[in-house]
Amino acid sequence: MGRVTACEVPVTSCPLTYLFAFLTMIILIILTILFPYLSSKQKSFQDLEGLIELVRPLEAAGILVARSRDQLLSELPYITVLERESKILACATMRNLGADAAGKEVAELAAFAVHPGYRGGGKGDSLLEFLERDAVSKGVESLVLLTTRTADWFQQRGFSPAGPAHEAVEILPEQRRLRIDPARNSQLYVKLLK
Repeated sequence: MGRVTACEVPVTSCPLTYLFAFLTMIILIILTILFPYLSSKQKSFQDLEGLIELVRPLEAAGILVARSRDQLLSELPYITVLERESKILACATMRNLGADAAGKEVAELAAFAVHPGYRGGGKGDSLLEFLERDAVSKGVESLVLLTTRTADWFQQRGFSPAGPAHEAVEILPEQRRLRIDPARNSQLYVKLLK
């Protein structure tokens, strides 16, 4: 008396031990199914070809600003991708711009692209959610992006229009505004993070 046991057999053959191991395995499988694509690893030179394959058609269509191979290579540390079996399904850059005029930390999203075969499947949403969590963990208080054509998608996800990007004195630091081509008529969108 006075002894509490979960089962009368050795621990290694206890049904509760097997149940715990089974439930742990099920949880890991579910997590793998829900989040199989996210990769925030440091991008390497080997990732460059996949990135080029993804962004070149969007650059040719004028949706993304054209970047040279060297520019893409220099941006690798800022790029996050969704990938599956080493195939890049979506990508975006996130670069800290420093503080805005109100003293809030701002980061810019750019080159946000989803492979045409995976659009409409939530890959862009997964990537954006990941980037937002990453930004918050780094102390960023608002995300900004410049766009000429995809504003509606970002507005549906909480971004608000802030006018022509090259005129955004209160939001963008001067060194960033000077790199904006006014002829593209890029509009600035802002999302405050919690």
